[in-house]
Amino acid sequence: MNGAARPEAGAPVTHAERVRIDRPGGAVWDWFLAMRPERVLRGGGGVPGVTGTKALPGPEWGRKGARRRILQRGGGVREEILEAEPPRLFRYRVDGFSGLARLLVREAEGRFDFEPGSAGTGLVWTYAFIPAHPMIRPLTERFARSAFSVFMARGLAAMKQAAEEDIPS
Repeated sequence: MNGAARPEAGAPVTHAERVRIDRPGGAVWDWFLAMRPERVLRGGGGVPGVTGTKALPGPEWGRKGARRRILQRGGGVREEILEAEPPRLFRYRVDGFSGLARLLVREAEGRFDFEPGSAGTGLVWTYAFIPAHPMIRPLTERFARSAFSVFMARGLAAMKQAAEEDIPS
């Protein structure tokens, strides 16, 4: 053993992507909550795009505890808002994965951190994946840092473009 610290097998596998949107933070937040995910999450890296959403019983979307089903080609996931603190933080849990992801990920926590500034709004999208089993942690890491990172980067680029088209400058 080389003495290097290794993460615990059950510890989350994390990945983050960042983009700057050339619009003010409050406007980006409002746009984000109203945004239809199928418009911007079109897929990438082998992760299927979003085809729609279906509200589940509970609070209206945008409030803590709100839930919905994210529909994707070949399946989807359940999403629940854990925190919504305008205009800075949107944190949510995802479970019920389908396809290959169901073999790699038990659940995940996503978050969007909005960083308002004079030159627009920084948007950081972070995912923390809990591996489906400790033995497959290396495969979950590969999924997060290759396939899902492409999905996230393409999604953020599409969010930037759509927000800058929709929000007046």
